[in-house]
Amino acid sequence: MKTDKIGGYRKKSAARLAAVQTLYTKKMLGLSEKEALKSFNDHFSGQNLEEASINPDPSFFKALVSGVCERDKQLVDLIEPNLSETWKIDRIDPVLLNIIKCGVLEFLSFPDVDAPIIISEYLDLTHAFFDKKEVSFVNGILNKISKIVR
Repeated sequence: MKTDKIGGYRKKSAARLAAVQTLYTKKMLGLSEKEALKSFNDHFSGQNLEEASINPDPSFFKALVSGVCERDKQLVDLIEPNLSETWKIDRIDPVLLNIIKCGVLEFLSFPDVDAPIIISEYLDLTHAFFDKKEVSFVNGILNKISKIVR
């Protein structure tokens, strides 16, 4: 039983990574949501993501990508007021912004997942791409927003 829980956790972690990568690809290539999902399925599904040798949870992955696409304005409206005065949303690195958007979406859409778990997952993802400064940035924003929406 414990293995199933670990496997489920890994599949959700892989789904978070895949969602961030897919949202980045969508933005950089100017793809629609449908095209971005198809691109992921065509090119990455079944392959190893980072060091994990498992596939992402497909429904969770799709929920993250679709949710961020559908609720983008709402997510930006929650993120922007929590930035310092010197930061604007368009100044944030696109990967970093997608990490934050996915985390905020989870706060809103998956109330059964505790906020500290969501924050921890997205901090782990941030560590994979960025240095300590960016990890602290994501931690601060997600902590502030979790207190607002939870």
